[in-house]
Parts: sequence; C-alpha cells; structure tokens
Amino acid sequence: MTDETTELLDITEVDAASLAEPLARARVRWAGIVWGLVLLTCAAGGLWLVSGADAIEAVQDWLFELQPSAAIAYVLLVIGAFVLVCGLIGLLRRAQRTRERG
Repeated sequence: MTDETTELLDITEVDAASLAEPLARARVRWAGIVWGLVLLTCAAGGLWLVSGADAIEAVQDWLFELQPSAAIAYVLLVIGAFVLVCGLIGLLRRAQRTRERG
C-alpha cells in the first residue's frame, strides 16, 4: 500500500470510531423561550389596551394624569420584572446543567 492509502484508511477508522459514539442532544435555549413568552405577553397586553377608540382615550387620560411618584413606581416595577425574568432564566439554566451532569 502507498502512504496515501494508509492515510485514507487511518482517517476512515477515526471517523468510524467517532460515529459509533452517541451524539449529544442539543441544549434547549431557555432564555429565548422565556423572553419570547414575556414579549408575547407584553404585545398581547398592549394590543388589548388599545383595541378600540375608547381604550386609546382611556390610556391617554391615564398617562396624562400620572403622578411622578407613580411613574417612578411603575419604572421600578418594570425593572423588578426584568430582574425576576433573568433570575428565572438562571434557575432554568442551572437545572439543565445539573440534569446533564447526572
């Protein structure tokens, strides 16, 4: 046999050995799933709020009558929800890693 044939046989044996091993399962990207659900919920809520002319006027009235302290409270609520979603994603990631280890 020539050197080229030997090299081809060696490569084929290595590939056959690597194909005999089971393939690792793809990881679920929980962050994408959770953020997708959060954005879907926000979009559905926004559409529901402005679904009619009366609803749009009610939202405008609410915004113009909003006090600064209430606006700050709503901003803090949104930041808290953001932190809560990030924590949930972290817990899901940790659970997935723990399950993969054994």
